Amino acid sequence: EQLRVEAPEYEASGKVDLILDEGGRPILYEIKSTNSFSFKYKIKNKKPQPQHLLQTLFYLWRLRKTGHPELPGVNFSNLEGRIIYVSRDDLNRLIIPVSYSEEAVKPIVNQLEILNNSWKKDELPSVPEPVIFDEERGKWTINWVCDFCAYHELCAGRDWRAKAEQEVKERNAALETGVKTINI
Repeated sequence: EQLRVEAPEYEASGKVDLILDEGGRPILYEIKSTNSFSFKYKIKNKKPQPQHLLQTLFYLWRLRKTGHPELPGVNFSNLEGRIIYVSRDDLNRLIIPVSYSEEAVKPIVNQLEILNNSWKKDELPSVPEPVIFDEERGKWTINWVCDFCAYHELCAGRDWRAKAEQEVKERNAALETGVKTINI
């Protein structure tokens, strides 16, 4: 059973995949499956996807700060984190350590504060850029945040996806020809 981690002051929560005791120290593991192309890139660069890093840092931050009521005997003050990537194609694994620091969690806290303030004011937060550069693939792509948001159409308009697809097409064509584009 996954352990629910909460930040009630921000109305945020998530579920940790696994916590193991390794030599008297708790280690938090987030497990992610990926395709072989993405897995090979991770093997080469040894960097987690930004959203996976932020998710793991959120769990580390909350557990280090508040512990967990279901595990009162566990000292989480020295909790370490790891992200395990598993290739869906051949089940190879890569473990990437996550370095915790107060500085690393600042963007998470800032984003939670923005969302919380927007919620309290009954306003929409700023809309994320619909097109981002995917370092892993070396090309422009639709922002996963926008793609997975059930409300993005309300914020950006019904035609946001068609516009984003066109922008992706143009930017990737420019990449191939070496022409720089400017977003206006």
